[in-house]
Amino acid sequence: MEQLNQTIEATWGIAVKIWWWIAWRSFLVAMIGGFLLGFIIGVVLGIAGVDLVNIQIISGLLGGVFGFMVTVFFFKKIIGKKFKNFTIVLLKTE
Repeated sequence: MEQLNQTIEATWGIAVKIWWWIAWRSFLVAMIGGFLLGFIIGVVLGIAGVDLVNIQIISGLLGGVFGFMVTVFFFKKIIGKKFKNFTIVLLKTE
């Protein structure tokens, strides 16, 4: 059976549904992972004798990079995801 590709309008409801799918997962993983990563980095750098300000700067930067990577991971994961009325796909253009 031939499958016909249909496009649908990107409504605000669909945009919010996609955003929410990505947002809560990214937030949860980034918060838990960021806490654990920051804790481990803080302990290791503290033992190494690094001062608190530098620990905060390093942890903040690494936390930002981690949060970015988590968000990109979930953006990649949503491609091909089947929702109730639509699927997110990539179409090749020429």
